Amino acid sequence: MSSAIASKATWHLPPVAVYPQRPETDENWLTRVENVVAGLPVLMLPRLRRLRLSRIVRSVNELTAVFARLDDQELRAEAEGLRQRLMQNGLRDDVVARSFALTREVAARTIGERHFDVQLLGGYALLKGMIVEMETGEGKTLTATLAAGTAALAGIPVHVELPSSLTGVEAKVVVALAALFPMIQSHKVLAAYFI
Repeated sequence: MSSAIASKATWHLPPVAVYPQRPETDENWLTRVENVVAGLPVLMLPRLRRLRLSRIVRSVNELTAVFARLDDQELRAEAEGLRQRLMQNGLRDDVVARSFALTREVAARTIGERHFDVQLLGGYALLKGMIVEMETGEGKTLTATLAAGTAALAGIPVHVELPSSLTGVEAKVVVALAALFPMIQSHKVLAAYFI
């Protein structure tokens, strides 16, 4: 056993410089063109995403003016028609924009708060299954009503979880959720509970 330990002590590793490396080559014009073409999707994807999101916000803002002129009964009828479109066509952007505008108008009527454009973007991201990070006071609870209401109208069961330490403004929004979802006839909102 002692001879095995002694033999390990005599091993020497080769120096690092012995390992082969690929020699550096100068870039020719074809390599530069290839790098530019390969990088185009990386450059274009954020721009396309911003364009798509700006279209959603623009559509919601246009539809909000239309829904503001409707009375409560007409809003309920619109919600029922929207429910059918969401169940038939899925979460297409034009139908989602209509649902967001409806939820925005109902929130303005029931709790007196209107969704800002950045909250529309947050609701869209939530609806698409993304994680949204918002600072304190940016309206996380109000933002969640967009995705929850749209998903519920589409027939997707929804659970809304809220922290147990709510401020007065957040508690006001939570109380208004009870009025918001029945007005847009979202019976699929199964629970709004505190964690």
